[in-house]
Amino acid sequence: MKLINTFVINEGTKLFVTLYPNPDKESVILLHGGPGLPDSMPAIMEHLSEKYNVILFHQRGTLKSPCLNNDYSLEKYISDIVSIARHFNLPTFHLLGHSWGGLYAQIFAAKHQNLVLSLFIISPAPGTGKQWKEGMSEVTAYHKSMSSAIELVEMAIAATLGVFGMDEGYQKLFARMAINFNKRFKTSEVSSFEISCVKAKPILPTLKAILKYPLLEPIASPNIKITVLFGDDDIIGKSRKYIYERLPKAIFHIVPQSGHLPWLHNPEVFFTILNGHYNLNH
Repeated sequence: MKLINTFVINEGTKLFVTLYPNPDKESVILLHGGPGLPDSMPAIMEHLSEKYNVILFHQRGTLKSPCLNNDYSLEKYISDIVSIARHFNLPTFHLLGHSWGGLYAQIFAAKHQNLVLSLFIISPAPGTGKQWKEGMSEVTAYHKSMSSAIELVEMAIAATLGVFGMDEGYQKLFARMAINFNKRFKTSEVSSFEISCVKAKPILPTLKAILKYPLLEPIASPNIKITVLFGDDDIIGKSRKYIYERLPKAIFHIVPQSGHLPWLHNPEVFFTILNGHYNLNH
């Protein structure tokens, strides 16, 4: 089936959208991680396309989605998904998010649960505000455990350059992080992160917006199916407790022999869980 690329306009943002068309089927919108780290997630996209209409977009300011008004508030991130749904005339849809994208999915569902058919959340960041800070402290500790002294210095320098708005800093930082994600695992594929396209411009204001955003309320009685999974050697550790508390009715899985990229580290288990959530076994 041929991929279709198009643009969806949402005020000052031009969103680059890739569609894996499957007419008359339910739709799944994929949310990549970062923020600001484009990932086409081709294995997941292709797998779902058998029975679903699959949509992936470059988030505002990322890669081919210029954000001309420089508004990176989470309210605008929410409105981007609404704009895509309207563009494709989707009354409802499934959301699948990885890492920051997993948090993004929860933020959207908290505001528009009536539009969401289900959530499939992969290694999600733990939350907004202080919960985001706690999760990022765990990420830092993880990379310390995976890096040599020289690599740690290089990462610190890269992070500092990124904070000062230099794209090269964030590109070097994310490149090293991607190496660390896979260090303990044998993978037949490489991740599809487009490191060379990472820009500081969307990352910095989005991080500020995440830190400023109110803590998400628990969804004690969701009317949608929610699946959450982590690798058993994930970068997110004890802070995942916030997700357990927020989504007490969700189905949680720990993928063995896997880190932050479970579809690459243990595809057999990952896709078994994915198939169960999306009823792809029938």
